[in-house]
Amino acid sequence: MKITVKNTWKEVTLAEFMAVSNIEEDQSLIGRPLARGVKLLEILSSATEEDILQVDGDTLTKLLNQITFMAQKPKPTRAKTIKIDGVEYGYEKGQTITAGEMISIESLLQEGANGKSTMDRQLAILIRPMVDGKIEPFKLEGLEAREELFLDTLKVPFFFGLLVNSLPTEK
Repeated sequence: MKITVKNTWKEVTLAEFMAVSNIEEDQSLIGRPLARGVKLLEILSSATEEDILQVDGDTLTKLLNQITFMAQKPKPTRAKTIKIDGVEYGYEKGQTITAGEMISIESLLQEGANGKSTMDRQLAILIRPMVDGKIEPFKLEGLEAREELFLDTLKVPFFFGLLVNSLPTEK
């Protein structure tokens, strides 16, 4: 069986990034680099854990070498918009956060404090359809659909760019 592996951050989706983050936090994998590597390969490849466990040592080493990009910080894109299924989504640097956004994010931070990853929901709050070149106003309607859409379509450089490009700059 040929196993194909993603080998750049540009190929990794939000869902995969979240799964990788969970592996990185898994206390049972500390000090177990091979077990950790197999879990990462399962997320970033076309193979199941069972498939990966059947390969020989040399093949495993080659596969693991393909995911060494993870040791590097992703390079953010400067793009502020992305087109998905014909709809342009974006965010605005320094956008004013509304009370609705603040309450939604506050709730998510509480969920996150309870061990649940909420990155997908946070991005769905911040990245919204563009209307006449501006981000549409925040509303709860459509939030879950956007969250589901972003899981498999947003790539790491775009949402990493959102985080980096949204930081305040010095004048």
